[in-house]
Amino acid sequence: MSDERTNLLGMTKEELSAFARGIGEAPYRGSQLYHWLYAGGATSFASMTDLGKPFRSRLEDAARIGVVALRARRRSEQDGTEKLLFSLEDGLQIESVLIPPAFRDGDAAGDEEQKRLTMCVSTQVGCPLDCAFCATGTMGFGRNLTAGEIVAQVLAGRRESGKKITNVVFMGMGEPLLNYDAVMKAAGLLTTGVGITARRITVSTAGRVEEIRRMADEKQRINLAVSLHSAVDETRTQL
Repeated sequence: MSDERTNLLGMTKEELSAFARGIGEAPYRGSQLYHWLYAGGATSFASMTDLGKPFRSRLEDAARIGVVALRARRRSEQDGTEKLLFSLEDGLQIESVLIPPAFRDGDAAGDEEQKRLTMCVSTQVGCPLDCAFCATGTMGFGRNLTAGEIVAQVLAGRRESGKKITNVVFMGMGEPLLNYDAVMKAAGLLTTGVGITARRITVSTAGRVEEIRRMADEKQRINLAVSLHSAVDETRTQL
C-alpha cells in the first residue's frame, strides 16, 4: 500500500514554507524543517526535538521523510573506496560510491586533501545511453530519480560514514543532464541545505550539448566534466 503523505525530502525552503501554511502552521516552520532535513539529516519527525509535539503530530499525519535504504556495502582494501547499494521506496535499486582521500598517510597527512570525502551519486535508475565504457547502460533505463532521492544518497552516505561529505559528483547510474531539473534542484539543496559549496559539486556528462548550453545560460555555478569515450588522442580531440 502506497503512502499518500507528502514527501518533504527534496523540497526547497519556499516549498516547505508553503507546505507549513497548508497544514495551518506559520511560514517560518519551513525554515525549521529545511534545517532539520538537510543540515540535520533527520529521518523522523520525532527527532526534530525543538519542534512542539502538536506540530510534530500534525507532520506525522500529513507528511513523511523519503529515505533510501542501504542494502549492501562493499569496501576496497586497496584504496578504501566504498560502494553502497540503496533501495528506493518503489523497490528499485541504485548505487553510490564513497571515495576517500587519495593519500592517507605519510607527508600528506596534514594536507587539505586529507579532509576530502567525495560521493558519486546516481541520477537515474539504469541509463538510456549505451556508452561503450559503462556497464550501467546494459541495464536499460528504469526512471529518473527525484531531487529528494538524489539528496537522500548524500545524507545516507554521511550517516553511514560518520563523516562530512565534502565533494559530490553526479556520475553514478544514469546521465545527469537527461534528468536536468531534478539534478539542478538537488545541487541547490546540497549547497544551501547540506552545506557543500558549489565549487565542490560536479556534473559528469557524456556530452549533452543542449543541456550544457542551458547550464551556461542559467549561470549554474557547479562544475562540469565531460566524459570523452576514447583512448585515442585524435578521436578525443574530435569529440
